[in-house]
Amino acid sequence: MKKVFLSLITLLYSFTAMALTLNFGSLECLKGQKNIVVSLDLTNTTYMSNYTVEEFLNKAPRSKNWKEGSIRQFVTEFNEKTNKIGLKVVDEGETEYELQIVPGNINSAGEFVKVEVNVLKKSTKELMASMTLDTDDGDKNDEIAFRDTMGELGERLGSFFNLKLKKINNK
Repeated sequence: MKKVFLSLITLLYSFTAMALTLNFGSLECLKGQKNIVVSLDLTNTTYMSNYTVEEFLNKAPRSKNWKEGSIRQFVTEFNEKTNKIGLKVVDEGETEYELQIVPGNINSAGEFVKVEVNVLKKSTKELMASMTLDTDDGDKNDEIAFRDTMGELGERLGSFFNLKLKKINNK
């Protein structure tokens, strides 16, 4: 009985630790949208708070196309979750909105910490919605850097968007 109780407490803690928080705006702007382009901005991201992303990348052999591979993993996972609501994230193309992923830090396991996810109107760069979350899946020496963490982000954000957009589309 104690083991079951401790397992439930651990599970609840892990859910709260991985919480996705909508900090600004709403996803109303995406009502009726079919596609949204995704971008990964590592400009201000640090590794272990003291090092650059380049120093993280140099810790293991990487594919020349690691960024594209990571984004493709995000696209696959996100689209699996949003398939029924008709919104797809794409890695390139003309869309009205952009889903911008901005990690704050990379931890020792290769996971993104304090990820800011913004929905921007592409033509004006106006911020429509902003949310934050952490990841708990990463691989510090994967040939395609950030594939695991981007896959997890895609899955979690896809589920969140699916839930929110179902409500918005049913209004």
